[in-house]
Amino acid sequence: MEKPSDVEYTVVLVCPAYGEERENAEEIIEAALEHLNTQKDEPGFRFAYPVFARLEIVSDAEEAEERLLDDRSVAMMILHGLDDDERIALTRKCLARTVPVCRTTPTPDQPEDPPPPEPSKPRRWEIRLASAPRTTGSRAPTGSWKRP
Repeated sequence: MEKPSDVEYTVVLVCPAYGEERENAEEIIEAALEHLNTQKDEPGFRFAYPVFARLEIVSDAEEAEERLLDDRSVAMMILHGLDDDERIALTRKCLARTVPVCRTTPTPDQPEDPPPPEPSKPRRWEIRLASAPRTTGSRAPTGSWKRP
């Protein structure tokens, strides 16, 4: 039996911020993708053996739209810190091409600048997905991250 060829998808992070905020978002997504890409023998939510995903970061909605139109490997858009008008317009364009969209939201129960975790404790990751209300066509998942 012939081994299937590798399939590589692109996850696009749209993040107009720079500095610590952008680095934190990139770190979280890279860690999640690393887990999905490498822990394929472990039970649970993982990619199949021939499937991989990589992260690309863009600075604005226009650049994200260009990637959406030009790159057929775009499998998901993650929107962080966009204005509502830009976020909604880009979400509609993604849905028209059946590309799922996640957006980050602040968590109300977390202080603005939490203290760093103790070095002996593992970092806690929480990614929650929820469906957006149906408008027309398919539903777009949304999500939130809690910083450790």
